[in-house]
Amino acid sequence: MIIGDKSEKAIVNQQGEAIFKGIPPEYNGQIVPIYITDTENEPYYLADSTIEIHKDKISEIQVLLKRLEVFKGVVIDENGLGIPNATIFVGDIKGITDERGAFQINIPLEKKQHTQEIEIHKDGYTSYRNIAMPMTGDACRIVLSPQ
Repeated sequence: MIIGDKSEKAIVNQQGEAIFKGIPPEYNGQIVPIYITDTENEPYYLADSTIEIHKDKISEIQVLLKRLEVFKGVVIDENGLGIPNATIFVGDIKGITDERGAFQINIPLEKKQHTQEIEIHKDGYTSYRNIAMPMTGDACRIVLSPQ
């Protein structure tokens, strides 16, 4: 957090919280900007980019880690036709494509990670294996080649 001409640092705990203790009293009641500068190569982001400072009150700043929550898309062949009943694994979570080749797999909270290994199998096609990362909400298109 940058407050006036001072930079105050805090470590993010396991609950996604950072506590700043050395805030000058003259900033009581003011709204100040907050930044994340050292994420140790993790995709951290703030739920809010400002905080209102109050004397004798702890204000929690929620720091979130972007994780893969939903993996969705469509599995198609080389002609762009959907492949029904293809089996999709996101880690150990299994899903199946519908009649158009579409799928959506919701990742349970306890299995959410920044990246997940994905595998797609369908008899008669070469299996697909890759790493999935958090997406912007767009569905992915995965092409399977015939064996």
